Amino acid sequence: MLISPFSVMPLNEYTDLAPREPLSLEYLATVVASSHEVRILDCKGSFPGSFKILPNSMVHIGASLKQIKNEITESNPDLIGVTSPFDTQVNSVYSIFDLIKSINKDIITVIGGCSASCYPIETLSANKNIDIVVFGEGEHTFLELLDKECMDLKSIDGIAYRENRRIIQNNPRGLIKDLDSLPFPRRDLVPFENYNKPWKTSSQAIFFLKTKGLKYVLSRAISKAFGLETSRKNVRSVRRIEAKILTSRGCPNNCYFCAVKNVWGARMYRMRSAENVLTEMAMLYDKYHVKHFGIVDENFSVSKKRTIDICKGVIECGLDVTLHADSGLYIASTDKEVLTWMKKAGFNELFFGVESGNEAVAKNIIGKEIKLSRVKELVKVCKDLGIKSGGFFIVGVPGETKETMSDTVKFALSSEFDRVRLFTCQPYRGSRLYEDAKKNGWL
Repeated sequence: MLISPFSVMPLNEYTDLAPREPLSLEYLATVVASSHEVRILDCKGSFPGSFKILPNSMVHIGASLKQIKNEITESNPDLIGVTSPFDTQVNSVYSIFDLIKSINKDIITVIGGCSASCYPIETLSANKNIDIVVFGEGEHTFLELLDKECMDLKSIDGIAYRENRRIIQNNPRGLIKDLDSLPFPRRDLVPFENYNKPWKTSSQAIFFLKTKGLKYVLSRAISKAFGLETSRKNVRSVRRIEAKILTSRGCPNNCYFCAVKNVWGARMYRMRSAENVLTEMAMLYDKYHVKHFGIVDENFSVSKKRTIDICKGVIECGLDVTLHADSGLYIASTDKEVLTWMKKAGFNELFFGVESGNEAVAKNIIGKEIKLSRVKELVKVCKDLGIKSGGFFIVGVPGETKETMSDTVKFALSSEFDRVRLFTCQPYRGSRLYEDAKKNGWL
């Protein structure tokens, strides 16, 4: 059994109740399913609209521990793997492992994901109910682990485990060279339809009222009573069936604040071929009637040729879809030709990871060389093509000054982006920033 955990987060107007497709577990499942029985339990997707308001203005989103216990008891698995994609979910993940061992101490427990990949030994030390850590790229490691029935662990690269009260970390596993060799993710093992539903359940309605508050409800009622509310009679839902798709792994950058290198390798960038990507997209279009693709690559457009080939393929295959590169574009390889084809294929909004409005900070502190004049040129091209543009920025990186942070804000506001996302720097575990913060006592 593979489990995608529930979330516990602050309760406010930005709290997101919607489940997200657990693509990493779908990839694990497709690799091992030919020789092993596998089931995916998505604690959010399988229990859409489930939540519980907690003390201190927090909310538990997804399956309760009791519901998870029922699922485990019914399945009676020999092994359970839980993904820990974000540090913010690590306590939720640990509580699931504690639950598993309370049900049956003989179930083998495995953790994977970015959080565990950053610190395999520390992860095992933090929770005695975790038996094995799979660190780095997980598909081939997890398959070997199952094929060997979790025996002869010393021979398996890419894991950390316990042996006679000692924690042992084996050598890292080499990265998968040919991503086209991986079968497509097993979306038939998840409640795919639940990732595309609008809010409908009573629990979601209650959640909406609690987060917006009585003031919001009263203001809407007053507006409606005095005829001030805009009529929605002729407003039609434009919600389209969406699938997440991963077309590449890794990033050619090695930003100071980023920890993705712990999974995909530092400055390692591997791509699926345009043909392979288009085959998956066409399958999803025909089988699941997908109309929107969210590309979850760290950097989708590193290869200009491949980006254009994918866009041309979408058009030639007659796919009536929209697309979005969730983490933004690689500025160095993006130009008017690329943007023109992206617009033709269905990219109506694009984001650029600018990070700083001061080139010296971007190069010498963040580790990302960017020409701000080029960013402005790309924004203008987007406007000319009718593409909405957005910029990702970050302030508060150690080494910055008030002046350099002001440069970032000024550039973001003057660059004519349609949308700007300004983030406060955070030391994510596994990043170079986190290690410096730990060493210098900033935490």
